[in-house]
Amino acid sequence: MEDSPMTFTPFIQRPNEYERVVSFLLDQRFFLPVAITTSLPGGRGFGKTTLAHAVCQDPRVKAFFSDGIIWITLGQGLSNLDLLSRIQQVIFDLTGKRSALEDIDTAQERLHEILHPRRTLMVIDEADDPEALKPFIQAGPGGACLLITHNDKSLPEGARRISVDIMMPDESAALLVAGIVKSGPVNGETDPSGFPLEPGGTVYQEGAGLITGDSGPGWNEEAPPLPEKRHTGSLMAALLNPENNEANVRPSSVLDRVDRMNQERRSVSQDVSAHPLPAPKSTSKPTLPLDLNNLLAALCDRLNEWPLLLGLANGLLRENLLAGRVPEMEWTPEICAALSAEIQAFNSALDRCGITAGWRIDNPEARKRALDGVMASCQAPLSTADREHYFELAAFPVQENIPLSAAAVMWELDRDGALALAGRLNQRGLITLEPEMDTFRLQSALHACLRDQYLADDLARLHNHLVECYQKRCSAFGGWSTGPDDGYYFQHLAGHLVAAGRRGELQSLLYDYGWLARYLN
Repeated sequence: MEDSPMTFTPFIQRPNEYERVVSFLLDQRFFLPVAITTSLPGGRGFGKTTLAHAVCQDPRVKAFFSDGIIWITLGQGLSNLDLLSRIQQVIFDLTGKRSALEDIDTAQERLHEILHPRRTLMVIDEADDPEALKPFIQAGPGGACLLITHNDKSLPEGARRISVDIMMPDESAALLVAGIVKSGPVNGETDPSGFPLEPGGTVYQEGAGLITGDSGPGWNEEAPPLPEKRHTGSLMAALLNPENNEANVRPSSVLDRVDRMNQERRSVSQDVSAHPLPAPKSTSKPTLPLDLNNLLAALCDRLNEWPLLLGLANGLLRENLLAGRVPEMEWTPEICAALSAEIQAFNSALDRCGITAGWRIDNPEARKRALDGVMASCQAPLSTADREHYFELAAFPVQENIPLSAAAVMWELDRDGALALAGRLNQRGLITLEPEMDTFRLQSALHACLRDQYLADDLARLHNHLVECYQKRCSAFGGWSTGPDDGYYFQHLAGHLVAAGRRGELQSLLYDYGWLARYLN
């Protein structure tokens, strides 16, 4: 699967933002949260989560947070039950024991007790709701917290911010042509990632087992696997923001702990320095023809260097050029000519959608129009059935790893059929396929775009369709408790019943001790 075009996901290192995140995490002198955010209102699809994935695979980060990494996804509109469930899941992942915690305050206190002595990193994606964030935002002296949000106002006071917005021109061009040939970036001398990511440390996933990191990507290789979600991080109350000039005084009870932790951090930094990372890989590349360079630059400008649109355009260009074949080893005149023709055809499709150069990236409505147009162009080559199945993914949660088995239920396909369809969608950048884990995920802006295609009643019918498909897999005599243990059904059935308007069945479900027993275990 490693070299398969079906599973390729482009990853372009952004060294400026990347090194700032790593630097802040390793220099938590005052135990302040680190936040990957955006300066654009409601900005999604700028690569914040992708950047965090790569940071979690950095050997320096793994060495420092030696007790591991926890990754959780929050989002907006969580009920108290949802929030309590997430806290309990993290506690279970850390201890291996289910805790009968009846309220958020008790669960939060227990979580902090477990986290405090550990040197761990907690990554919180979709950290857009300040109230939902509170139970997770305190770490022990050895831990840290990395927040990912498009809502800058949700961040706690003192959070150290790294803004991730549009790409640099060379980064944009590299993403646009990623995977078309195997030789890496164009018109460049070195891989800007600086070093390959190496195994080391531990990464956990919420509800899954312990894994170790795989070797990471170069410029034009596959993105690092989604860090499996689970491990620790709580934060001491913010004492001082080192980037302002407020003359705050640290409490004496904390002073010794701060000094001790700084000594430990320096020790880890020295240890990492004593074992230097591999030198950057030399990736000298031939210069592309001037007319192709101009076409690439113009298309990047037309797409406003927005990583989401560049990734979708890359999927379209790559699939049209390769048609499922393994890419060639290097740029040839034939590939350059074919790429030029594909870019011109894509520009014509953008013309028909009314997407011209000069639209305002800081305007949410302009971003939505541009995304709708590019999405339409990327979906056009799909069959009618594939497009319908893609839109059905609107029923699944955003930014979660969805088991392929759950999509197979929704699509009423067997595993091979579901994998083939997911591969076709992944090839065009419409989803991110994680074949090693038999899962996929849908980027939040694309998820919102899909949901916008449905009226409220239609979306309820979509949820109802998924519920009915799962119901067919339950025993006629055992009911809901006999459903498949596929890593999705027991975790999400209640939410789909609510969204489908079947609240009466939800009440019955909550009194079904057979179902509850399987849900808890």
